[in-house]
Amino acid sequence: MTHRRTHRHRVSTPGVLLTACLLCAGVVRAVGGQAVQSLPQPTRDSANVVPVGTAEVSGILLTDDQAQQPVHRAKIVLGGLDSATSLTAYTDNAGTFKIQSVPAGRYTLMATKPAYVRAAYGAKRFDRPGTPITVATGQRVTDLILRMAHGGVITGSVTDASGQPAPGVSVQVMQYRNQNGERTLLPALFSGGSPTGTTDDRGVYRIYGLAAGEYLVSASPLNTGSGDIREMTPAVIQAAQQTLQQSGPATPSQAATSGADAVTVGFAPVFFPGTTNPASAVTVTIGAGEERAGIDVAIQLVHTARVEGVVVTPGGVPPQNVQLLLMPSDGASGGLMMQMTSPDATGKFSYTGVRPGSYTINATSRTMNAGGDNAPRGGGAGASAAALPLWATADVNVNGQPVTGVTLNLQPGMTIGGSVVVSAVNADPPADLSRARVSLTPATSGGIMMNVPNAQVGADGKFSLTGITPGKYRVSASLSSPEANWTPKSAVVKGKDALDFPLEVLPNQELGDLVVTFTNQTQEVSGALQDASGRPAPDFTIVIFPADKALWTATRRIKTARPGTDGRFILANLPMGDYRLAAVTDLAPGDQNDPAFLEQLVSASVAIALKDGEKRIQDLKIGGQ
Repeated sequence: MTHRRTHRHRVSTPGVLLTACLLCAGVVRAVGGQAVQSLPQPTRDSANVVPVGTAEVSGILLTDDQAQQPVHRAKIVLGGLDSATSLTAYTDNAGTFKIQSVPAGRYTLMATKPAYVRAAYGAKRFDRPGTPITVATGQRVTDLILRMAHGGVITGSVTDASGQPAPGVSVQVMQYRNQNGERTLLPALFSGGSPTGTTDDRGVYRIYGLAAGEYLVSASPLNTGSGDIREMTPAVIQAAQQTLQQSGPATPSQAATSGADAVTVGFAPVFFPGTTNPASAVTVTIGAGEERAGIDVAIQLVHTARVEGVVVTPGGVPPQNVQLLLMPSDGASGGLMMQMTSPDATGKFSYTGVRPGSYTINATSRTMNAGGDNAPRGGGAGASAAALPLWATADVNVNGQPVTGVTLNLQPGMTIGGSVVVSAVNADPPADLSRARVSLTPATSGGIMMNVPNAQVGADGKFSLTGITPGKYRVSASLSSPEANWTPKSAVVKGKDALDFPLEVLPNQELGDLVVTFTNQTQEVSGALQDASGRPAPDFTIVIFPADKALWTATRRIKTARPGTDGRFILANLPMGDYRLAAVTDLAPGDQNDPAFLEQLVSASVAIALKDGEKRIQDLKIGGQ
């Protein structure tokens, strides 16, 4: 049974936070300064026909500075929130735009132009969500005002180790952001230009269209791949001369490898002002529309090393069937290399040209059956150890000296057995559960899922996931059937819900059974946000989060929404449980998953308990008495 309750509360407005809004490509072109709509032609499939409406949306785009000049030839995209509708126009010389034949619905409005920072209607910054625009049938929504800022610029030169200009070098601006609860170094968010540039023949680069903020700048020569570059040290040169005097002319390879102390070098990504370690890089801060010149970087050679070892496999598994991946131990290592190789018939392997850093070697076998062919993914209850995916890992630290003696003993991966059950309300559960899908994905940023197949679910709902390597995972599950729309309700193993908490797999661990429950019941919270005078308050962001602090890492239980121009909001597909609801003045990227931020919201939030299947209406009022 579906429950509906209506409530009204007053809330205060602390905080800062964000959600991003992505829009589809447009379907309108401008001719002679006027927006001319070009809708797709109807297809035989009526489900794919884009509806033609009778409403109109128009406004003006201005620069976000004191002069407030019109921005002409900018792209304006009206993107549907409740449908796939996407309509595009371009501003004329006066900065005005008009989009006609708009179907009724809720929309976001976005403006973009090269060298400017993209702007969303109602957003306080380019990386904040805009205010949804509610459009009724036949309505003329006019006088909308968007403001976009000139993008900032970072420019400088890149030189090689001898101080000469280095053309063709890739330069990237990066930022630290929270991803899956971790502080991770990532390319800068797209705002109005590309976060990557390439040096010209003078070694000069220029990256534009940047939003105000703090950035790290890195330069990566094109030849940063693996391999040995011999450094001609005085000892190597002397050894080559001795060889030449004693036995006649030496080949280039003999000369390069003569001498026990031959050193290999390679290029590494360098961060401004000149470090290969992003933790030691200097942050470049730019204001709105500011140009920062002189951000110069000198690329440099670093000592590289060879990493050697051996893979030990169980009987019947040829070492050549093992894949070895060398990857940085830190996912935010700022461009450190990754290499893949396979051992020879004796199990020996080596990596060359490995730059300094901390690495992990992951070894996995190609799954083989008794006949030597690739075994079916998923395995079976009676599969032999040699038929299951095998794994091993080893951590290595490289500091320019050779690393030898690395041993990887392959062993079978762990197996999770489980079952799918259906909790149906006013609907028949599917008789055949083989449509269900259960899989694992890495819970950490930069995680690599190795030999973890999707579970093959039987008609009775039984399944198994085999060959799982140690690590933390999230459970993903889906079920489609003609009877109803099913959503995952829980995925319980050892008393914990893996939809809320990462599933940690330890070596040689008995994991027990994973019970995945689907339901046709969904929960949501909707309502209207008003200011003290009773008018819609679209300039806020609604945040809902669990009342239980232990669940503040459960991303499916934390949602945000911007009220529309009518003040209405909706937070859908929430699990049942106890929540807090708040309205905040701003929302920066990742803050909704920051426990310190949520702690600030508790005292200014409203308590909500969502029952199974409940659609709750919760109105909010900002300030007032």
